[in-house]
Amino acid sequence: MMIAPKSTIKHYLSLPYTRAFSTDEDGDTVANIKELRGCSAHGKTVLEANANLDEALELWITDALERGHDIPVPKE
Repeated sequence: MMIAPKSTIKHYLSLPYTRAFSTDEDGDTVANIKELRGCSAHGKTVLEANANLDEALELWITDALERGHDIPVPKE
């Protein structure tokens, strides 16, 4: 298994990805990164969902790099 360099991961984490928030049928907050398909997280509040999305984003990027997948960048 190839391990992605921390500097590369930090680069992607520093990009201004678009975050979107919505509410699910249970009243929880769903957060996602618009540019990264499948990168999402849930929380009881917007703050919790956003914090969980930070973790999901790092995992999404790490996984994509390790698999050799292209990572979309924000359109700015």
